Amino acid sequence: MCNYKNKSLRYFQKHINGHDQYKCLKCNRVFKFKLAALKHSKSHPTEFIECNICGKQLKRSSFKNHQKKMHSEKPQESIFKCTLCDKSYLCRTSLRNHYSYNHRELGIDVSVVCDVCGKRLSCKNKFLQHQRTHTGERPFGCSVCSKRFTTKEILLSHTRVHTGEKPFECKYCGKKFAHDGPFRYHIRTHTGEKLHNCPLCKKGFISKANMRIHVECCDGILNKV
Repeated sequence: MCNYKNKSLRYFQKHINGHDQYKCLKCNRVFKFKLAALKHSKSHPTEFIECNICGKQLKRSSFKNHQKKMHSEKPQESIFKCTLCDKSYLCRTSLRNHYSYNHRELGIDVSVVCDVCGKRLSCKNKFLQHQRTHTGERPFGCSVCSKRFTTKEILLSHTRVHTGEKPFECKYCGKKFAHDGPFRYHIRTHTGEKLHNCPLCKKGFISKANMRIHVECCDGILNKV
């Protein structure tokens, strides 16, 4: 190994053990110092692997942490399957990413269709939530009152009625809101952004409700002021 000498068996053994202490995990090359081993490991090309749950491309070193952090709950059954290989995913977006990265010469649209009303949903979670509109199932109950909800997100929004929490603050005037919808509508009163257009005359409105009221009496002509 080397020409190291020491009369003490203890220190000699410690030195011998040090020869195998710092190994490059990619090529098994041995280094005397940890810093040298780390510096050497960076000379290897970064290796990416694909998460079999969400399709995200990750460095091998961060793969386990990603799965523990993002997919620690009991895995759901994958329903979006690649037609060219054995990969399958929970969401259409993940399958799209897989096609783009591994089969980029193809442009395949993937969705799941409700067999009751024919609506197309982009992922399994949204599909299950949509199904509850037909079954009437409300699995998420408020611990303060007796109300029940179809999704955890709606339940969380409801609990703010009891807590008084208002996490959404307008950066223009400082007004706070308990719910995201009214908050986004309020922001548009400052910016003037009009996302909802009349299908007849193309006039823009801040809210969908105002646009629908307008459509009822619209003659299809946009009056320019």
